[in-house]
Amino acid sequence: MHKLKVLLIVFIFLFLVCLKGFGQYADLVGKWVKINGPLGWRILGVALDENTCDELILMSRHAGRINFDKTLDSFNVLRIKNHTHAVVIEVKLFEGKAKVLLLSGMYEGMSGWVPLEWLDGNQERPALAKTIP
Repeated sequence: MHKLKVLLIVFIFLFLVCLKGFGQYADLVGKWVKINGPLGWRILGVALDENTCDELILMSRHAGRINFDKTLDSFNVLRIKNHTHAVVIEVKLFEGKAKVLLLSGMYEGMSGWVPLEWLDGNQERPALAKTIP
């Protein structure tokens, strides 16, 4: 019985730690952000559909820069500069992606999907409603 209580406490603790980590992204909905891809990458991609975003996630994490660049040549990907301004429309925490509305660049006004980790460093940015006079 004692082992069950300890196991339950450990499970609850781990759940709360994971929930806190996910919260950093959930709080970004409606906020102005910069899409921050890996350091040294000038060009990133915004997927026009969720399946293509899954490919971007896979390629950016495991396939290397050359194969990632090949994925950017897809007709379902908008090529953007690293640090492009956007607003987060939706976050899918367990799928690791977010839908954004681009606020700058050639594709201003278009929306698509990016990997969640590309939104790191944006947690302190204001909500868009607060930035509009």
